[in-house]
Amino acid sequence: MIDRSQRILRLSIFPLAVSLVFIVGCLGDADGEVEQPSPTPPPAEIRVSTTPQSAIPSVQATQPSLTTVAPESSIQVPATEPTAQILPTPTAADTGQATATPFASPVSGTPSATPTLTIGTNATTTTVPIEISTPQPTATSIPPQTVLPTPSPTPTQIPPSPTPTGPTPTPFIPPTAVPTTVPSPTPVRTADARFGLIVGGRDNSEAAYFANALSVDWYLDYGVSPSVDPSINKLRAIMLEPGFHPYSDAEIIDLVSADPGSYFQIGNEPNIFCKDPVTSCTGVNSPAGYADALNYYATRIKAADPTAVIVGPNVLNFDFTCIGCSGYTSGRTWIEEMRQSYLSSYGTEPPIDIWAIHQYPLDWFNLPTVNDAVLTQDLEAFRTYLDSIPGQSSKEIWITEFGLHWGFEGLQYQKDGTLEPCDPSTTDRCWPGPTGEYLTSEVIGYLDRLTSFYRTNSSRLKLTRWFLWRHNYTFGPNPSGTNGLTLFDSFYQGGQLTPVGTAYRNMIFGG
Repeated sequence: MIDRSQRILRLSIFPLAVSLVFIVGCLGDADGEVEQPSPTPPPAEIRVSTTPQSAIPSVQATQPSLTTVAPESSIQVPATEPTAQILPTPTAADTGQATATPFASPVSGTPSATPTLTIGTNATTTTVPIEISTPQPTATSIPPQTVLPTPSPTPTQIPPSPTPTGPTPTPFIPPTAVPTTVPSPTPVRTADARFGLIVGGRDNSEAAYFANALSVDWYLDYGVSPSVDPSINKLRAIMLEPGFHPYSDAEIIDLVSADPGSYFQIGNEPNIFCKDPVTSCTGVNSPAGYADALNYYATRIKAADPTAVIVGPNVLNFDFTCIGCSGYTSGRTWIEEMRQSYLSSYGTEPPIDIWAIHQYPLDWFNLPTVNDAVLTQDLEAFRTYLDSIPGQSSKEIWITEFGLHWGFEGLQYQKDGTLEPCDPSTTDRCWPGPTGEYLTSEVIGYLDRLTSFYRTNSSRLKLTRWFLWRHNYTFGPNPSGTNGLTLFDSFYQGGQLTPVGTAYRNMIFGG
């Protein structure tokens, strides 16, 4: 048992030691920097403890918190500064456990309450306030913020490019502006009205389809009725065939009045019906017979319609006849005989408004028959002949048929229906038939050369129209010896252009 004097001494020394420790701690803090308060400082905790024998209660303090404030207000700090208070050491009789009363951190600008220490005893509980001295942060006053209007953005100035340190670059010299040439619009291609078409089948009701497909303004089908389409012109034909029976006066008036101003073709290749000598030829296609038929129709047609136009005599070629065939009277010879017969019978030149001729390069020794040179020479001779006749030099020439008879590599006489070889001198219906390939490029080249000559020399020759034979033809053995060309793949409406037909259409448009 400790005596009373030792207890008194011990109680006197202990407070002094605690005070010395506290003073030394404060001096240590004063040598350092004063920490500025953050918006939400963490709580500071200080504990003072003794050995179990001394039963010194723990002391716990929490650093006052700073309240985060809204803009336009100053930072709030605690209103009073807590002070330190040293508690007496409890006696041995005090058996209660010292407990620090907890307190909550403030959530507003109100300072926290001063913490107290409760010491429990057997008899009573005494509450003694504890004040812990901590450095007081100086409150920084922030002036209220003034709301300013948002200024307009200032354009950012681009600093000048730095001066290059390398070699001086070659200055860029823009090329001289070249004026843009606006191309002239491509002219619309128009069909050449001088091109015509021959359609098979007299008075063919489907002729307009083929004429429109080729864009031709004129067609011929060897019929005498008016055109099936008023927008397309038709060369109306009066055929002078063996067994010819002329139309009556009333029939002629009806024909003419159906389409005033029509063009009438009189006869078709009359010279092929005559063998040499021409004087042996009789019938309507003889020079004398044709002269009479021409007078009959021309006078009646002109009487019914003075604006009607007479086209004739439509002979096959002029000086050139054929190579490798039995022969026929040349166009020149036949025309000269016809003219003399007409002059003898009627006292004037034949009443022909437009002189017409057919052109075919008949040469059975050179296939395909595409020699355009003999035809151009023949046409030149025909113009020269007409110019030599008084009153005929100003008249136009029409080529009422042109084309070719053979477009294949070879020819062989074949039995009709069987295509077997045959001898025409001993076999009936033994006709020339094609062998080998059809030479499309050679046929197109021939047509292009010939029509180019027509166009180029049209004015000089007074050549104003030409008709290609024909829209459709079925190749094979036939008595006429014709396997030259076909423009459409069908005889009937709906047929499509063949390669030759397409090429001819391009020629019509100047291609």
